[in-house]
Order: sequence, then C-alpha cells, then structure tokens
Amino acid sequence: MQKKILSAKWVLPITAPVLKDAGVVIESDKIIEVGNTEELVKKHQGAELEDFGRAIIMPGFIDLHTHLEFSAMRGVCEDLPHSEWKIQLTKKCRNLDIEDWRISARLGAVEAVRSGITTIADMTSTGASLEAALELGLRGVIFYEFEGMDHSLVDSQVTRARHEVSQWQEKTDGSNIRIGIAPHSPYSVCSPLIQATADWAK
Repeated sequence: MQKKILSAKWVLPITAPVLKDAGVVIESDKIIEVGNTEELVKKHQGAELEDFGRAIIMPGFIDLHTHLEFSAMRGVCEDLPHSEWKIQLTKKCRNLDIEDWRISARLGAVEAVRSGITTIADMTSTGASLEAALELGLRGVIFYEFEGMDHSLVDSQVTRARHEVSQWQEKTDGSNIRIGIAPHSPYSVCSPLIQATADWAK
C-alpha cells in the first residue's frame, strides 16, 4: 500500500506536546511516523499528501457506553421519572422491527464517526449495533445485553445468547470489533441471570 501523509496546522499526539505544521505518515493502515510536514515529505518521497489546513489531527475519541440502536429514540419520553421513562420506552420499542433497529443503529454510528468517535463499547440486544459498527468501520466491544427478572427463563436466555454470540463472533472475525456479554442492571436482571452471565464471562 502506498504511503500517505495527512497534514494539518496542528497534530496532537496525546503522549507528546502539540506539533505545529505537522503530519502523520500512514502505511498499510498503520501510523509509522509523526513529525514536521516538510521533513516528512522530504523523507517519504512519493507519498501522497493530504493537507487539512487549519485543523487538528488527533486520535479518535472513545465512548465507553453507547446504545447505537436506540439513537432514533432521542427525545422520546423525555422529562419523566426514570421508572416511568423505562416503562414507556419499553412499550414503544415493541413497535419496532429489526429493520427499524438497524436504521436507528446506523444513525448512531454515523453520528459517532462525524463527532470524532472511533471506538465504542456498545450494549445491544438485537445485534443491530454490531452491523452498524462493522459497516462504519468503528472499533470496540459490542456487548450482548441481558435483561429479565424471570428465574425460570434464565437457562433458555443463556442458551439463546450463546447461539447469537457465536454468530456475532463469526461476523467480527478479522475486524476491529470484539464481542462481550453484559447484564443490563441490578433492577432489570434477576440474580440467577447475573450469576450465569458472570460464570460465562469467566
């Protein structure tokens, strides 16, 4: 793959001071050098140069708790106490099919990328977030989210989850996405299901 130099007025390496009139050299999708643009151009002759002008080049942001598939629910059931909000949101979610969830997750993924977010930790029960993250090239962990208070359904929930997680792992093979599992919260997941999730995670 041909080398490429991305340059801008400033480069923010995070682990070093801000660089002015600097660039980043990329080869085979990896950063191989950061430094003064003029010096990089001389050193890496023939590399394609893309200058962003008065901009900052920096590492992507990381969002450690996302629900991409709920992006379309923004503004729904606002100004309600948490318990009532949860009840109303659950009712509205019953009207959505898998294609609705996919569109909503894609919206969230696009907004993440446009905001400079490149890595996420997303909680999903439909798998729509996984598809959106792969499509937009996001990195991170997609968590299969458990929810349920019925003790009698724990075994069937875990069995179904193992099947779906296995399918998700096949989709992410060779990508920058890993699969995890996570209970929603103590108020929405019964103790046996939390324990089963913990045992599986070990």
